[in-house]
Amino acid sequence: MKREIELKFITHDFTPIRRRLRKLGAKLKWSGKEKNRYLDTREKDLLKKGIVLRLRIAGDHRLTLKANSTHHIFKSADEYEISISDAEETQKLLAHLGFQKWLAYSKTRECWKLRGADITLDSLPFGKFVEIEASPDKIRALAEKLGLSFVKSTTKSYIELLREHSK
Repeated sequence: MKREIELKFITHDFTPIRRRLRKLGAKLKWSGKEKNRYLDTREKDLLKKGIVLRLRIAGDHRLTLKANSTHHIFKSADEYEISISDAEETQKLLAHLGFQKWLAYSKTRECWKLRGADITLDSLPFGKFVEIEASPDKIRALAEKLGLSFVKSTTKSYIELLREHSK
């Protein structure tokens, strides 16, 4: 388990951000389409406890559980994550344990790495976001170097942003 600390920044154009990432020496680790499936019991027992179970289908499939989430200046959550080789078989296994898909969405994602920080450029139907995952000090420093404004930041999850967009 690790404590994930992150912040999303709303943007309209990734071009200057990519340019700055390259100039800073960041490495592009993966780029492509990512599918996210959220699972819970029929009664939404996990959500009632503030727990999110996600099956990520991308370059490397992952099963992730996030709990004890806080939203202050930064979003922070306990994160348990494992790599899986077969997403469909994993979903079938979880279905036998009572977990069913309650939400799914896709996004285009670029995963960058820079001095221990993970930076993702995410395109969804309702917007473009730069997500920085690192310590609070590193997030502040990278946001400044990438030209990102805290005025255009959010601690909301993509689930929350999707719900807002759907209204």
